[in-house]
Amino acid sequence: MKLPERIRKPKTILYIALFTIISIGIILFFFSFNKNGSNKNKYAVPFLNEKSQWADSMLAKMTIEEKIGQLIILQFDSTNADIDSVKSLITKFAFGGMILKEDSLYKIINATNSYQNELKIPMLMGLNSPNGFPDFLNELAKFSSNKGIETVEGDSLIKKYAEVISDYCIYTGTMLNFYPSFASLVDNHNDSNYTKLILSKSLKCMNILQNNHLLSCLNGAYNLTFNEKDTSLANKSKLLPYKAIVDSGISAIYIDTTHLKSKLSKNQIKIYLEKHLNFYGLLIANANNTKTINQDVVKQFFLAGADLLIINKDAETTFKTIEKLLKTNQISNEELNGKVKKILMAKYWVGLKKYEALQLADTSKNINIQDIRKLSVQLCESSITLAKNSDTLVPFTRLMQKQIYAVSIGNANLDYFNEQLHYYYRITSKFINSTKDDITKSLEAANKFNTIIIALNKTDLLPEQYHKISEFIKSANPKTKVVVVNFGSLQTLKYFSFFNTLVQVYDNTPLSQQLAAQLLFGGISAKGILPYDIDNNLKNKQGITNTPVIRLKYTIPEELGLNSNTMSKIDSIVFDGIMRGAMPGCQIFIAKEGKVIYNKSFGSTTYDKSGKIKWDNLYDIASLTKIAGTTIATMKMYEQGKIKLSDKLEKFFKNTKIDYSKIKIEKISYIDTLYKDEVDTVKLKSEYKTISINDSMIVVIDSITTSVTPKNNIFKVQIRDLLLHQSGISPSLPILKFIKYKDSLGNNYVKYYSSVWSKESPTKIADNMYLRKNYFDSLWSDTKQLRVYSKSIYQYSDVNMILVQMAIDSANHSSIDKYLANNFYTSLGLQFICYKPLEHKIPRSNIAPTEIDAYWRKQVIQGNVHDPSAAMLGGVAGNAGLFTNANDLGILFQMLLNGGKYGGISYLNSSTINLFTSKQSEGYRGLGFDKPSKNNIIARSASMHSYGHTGFTGTCVWVDPDNKLVYVFLSNRIYPSVKNWKLNTLQIRQKVHQVVYDAMKEAKEKGKK
Repeated sequence: MKLPERIRKPKTILYIALFTIISIGIILFFFSFNKNGSNKNKYAVPFLNEKSQWADSMLAKMTIEEKIGQLIILQFDSTNADIDSVKSLITKFAFGGMILKEDSLYKIINATNSYQNELKIPMLMGLNSPNGFPDFLNELAKFSSNKGIETVEGDSLIKKYAEVISDYCIYTGTMLNFYPSFASLVDNHNDSNYTKLILSKSLKCMNILQNNHLLSCLNGAYNLTFNEKDTSLANKSKLLPYKAIVDSGISAIYIDTTHLKSKLSKNQIKIYLEKHLNFYGLLIANANNTKTINQDVVKQFFLAGADLLIINKDAETTFKTIEKLLKTNQISNEELNGKVKKILMAKYWVGLKKYEALQLADTSKNINIQDIRKLSVQLCESSITLAKNSDTLVPFTRLMQKQIYAVSIGNANLDYFNEQLHYYYRITSKFINSTKDDITKSLEAANKFNTIIIALNKTDLLPEQYHKISEFIKSANPKTKVVVVNFGSLQTLKYFSFFNTLVQVYDNTPLSQQLAAQLLFGGISAKGILPYDIDNNLKNKQGITNTPVIRLKYTIPEELGLNSNTMSKIDSIVFDGIMRGAMPGCQIFIAKEGKVIYNKSFGSTTYDKSGKIKWDNLYDIASLTKIAGTTIATMKMYEQGKIKLSDKLEKFFKNTKIDYSKIKIEKISYIDTLYKDEVDTVKLKSEYKTISINDSMIVVIDSITTSVTPKNNIFKVQIRDLLLHQSGISPSLPILKFIKYKDSLGNNYVKYYSSVWSKESPTKIADNMYLRKNYFDSLWSDTKQLRVYSKSIYQYSDVNMILVQMAIDSANHSSIDKYLANNFYTSLGLQFICYKPLEHKIPRSNIAPTEIDAYWRKQVIQGNVHDPSAAMLGGVAGNAGLFTNANDLGILFQMLLNGGKYGGISYLNSSTINLFTSKQSEGYRGLGFDKPSKNNIIARSASMHSYGHTGFTGTCVWVDPDNKLVYVFLSNRIYPSVKNWKLNTLQIRQKVHQVVYDAMKEAKEKGKK
């Protein structure tokens, strides 16, 4: 072929030659670069790309015995191990790795240091746990199952989860993590979206671990058949998620005895993984599934290509079997060296060239236990799925209209689920044993209720049993609302997919049970979605989210940034108080920002420890009745226009007649001791005489008159003054004569009381003690004649609140207990708060005894009100009479803190709450509520905007709106005697309260850092 003229020119030919040479050079350069780069990054497994000089050096020095030892991982699960005996085993066989399971960080660190120090070449310490996280450690939280974690929407929580696992591994010297295989779950579904979801989370976790130079092992590749003859599309599809994980650099793959069901050829598993997955990392086999680790099992694994074998027994057999394989040339020295070198390279990559002892202080400092606890709650909460809510049943509202029946079906009851339900509302619960009970017959009792919860507890029922449950639901009254809560496999939902309300929970751990119950009542919001299609009614990504939070959430302090260890100081304070005889027991409830972070019961009902205090025990709350009953009722009636603060008592009583003939005006000296910084300018008028005691205290002396006249008697006092305790009315009911009778056999007893109820003796004072009607009437006559001061003077008084309660009863034409139940208690879901609990059929054994009254009633006061004035009024009074537990009180006062709203219902206006709880200009208190002062039983750090009250029996409630805090303390400190003041002198209530503020301060300071 003849070249064109221009190309035949010498100059042109020169250019062409130069261009050709340069082009060839560039091609050769890139070829060389790619070749070198390919060599450098030949393996996706990161540790295989490291320089191997150390591994080669160590390998050259090792004996055959030391090499064999490197192939063995000892799994040691005993938390009561004899470290010395394990040391001798490690010294003898020089294991390549070890899997430890201890119950504390201290033991993990101590054991790891002890074992690693025995060896020239440190062991790979492994973590093999259902969640890839050490749930067995006491200090750390327990996580929900991976089935729930995998389906959490978004990656942020999964990333945090991987980070806390990584931190644990780094700071405990654990380099090998057998992270549960997400991919193994993919094999059970044909949903590509689900595959992508699970795979993305798997890769997220693996990458975080390996970016920190930790070996991540794909645990659960048991669905791989390693069958070269299987070339089906189904098998190729099954390989895809594994291929993606391997391509991302997984360090190890785990196999177990399920892969030995058929006879495997030489290096069959190893070759299969290299050929189909391009995997050259560590192949780790587990022989622990067999009863005994015999020669055949060991032989098959190593001949199939395993690099490491996990054993928990028979170390001698394992070692000698490998030795025999070498001697008989079934495994060559070249193969042995290849396995050992790979192991050594992995050790070099994770930093095990030389072992550096772990320090417990460093480990404790760097493993953020608070974050782990918080994350465990977040992950579990985010996974629970409200799959359907067509009736808008969840969260439950209008509790007054609901009769709830909760039935658990399975092999075991859902105790935590049922208890959590009871925190919100009185429910009837039943357990149906799926293996013993007739399900259809057992469900018949549910027909009496209008709201039914059917909770399936990880059931493995036969299809006909599921159909029986669904048929029962279908046959229920159309007005009956049913929610199915499935604790377990998603596939169970297909039997109930046509129902209107379905909740999916992926396991039945205590935390999962508690959060599922909270979802039903609106303690938490629904967040989860279905990860794949179940049927036409339940589709991928289906789920109702962002349901309203309308009630308290029960959680851990860490969710609000507080430290559980700091909060546990409360336990120490209480135990010390019980030991020193301040009270037999108590209940403590603490909620912050609408979340209950502390809800515990301590001790017993009496000092003989015969009845352990539980959350549902009732206490006589004494003067807390003033705010939990009388004041709240007043607030509601104020809003309804039935009571004005300026109203005088005479407005509410028809019989205001008083016999003035025998009443004389008296002049007295009124003395009050005050702290200077609490002195109100209104208090110290010019005519007052004051004496300074020291730099902080003064005495106020005033001469005043006390009288009963047509212009100055109890009926002329305003409601406002009664609530402020500045009515000037004598502070006690005129009941002394009824108490100071001669003895139980004397005439005065018979005169005033009867031992049996009758129309003539209708007012119950105590067991077998009823006040005669004519004396009840005379008590009111005497009350009308109580003296009233001529000036408004603060004097804390039971009479004030008794008179307010009487005004309430008069305005409503019914008693205050009914008014409170109808307007507050029942719809709030409060199960225990009531007057006269014995009449409400609450067992006496469920009520803490208040006092052994050897003076007046001569009996143990238990279930009958302790306060004498309230007792004389039949147990329903404005100053005392309520019995309840801490949980009920916590809910009631959370409603106030919420601005009057709770459970989707508005009970009071926020303006009313602000008015009554604010410090009034006339004195030190709110309207009915007490306020902080140096004399009060309250934490020194409590906000001055706090409001609450204390009770004589050893109780208190404080609400701090600035810190969104509700604090309840209930005890029976006066049992057996009212002379016991240790609860006050030891300042236990104040100290417990202060712990919360200390925890908040600690969290704030930590946040600044």
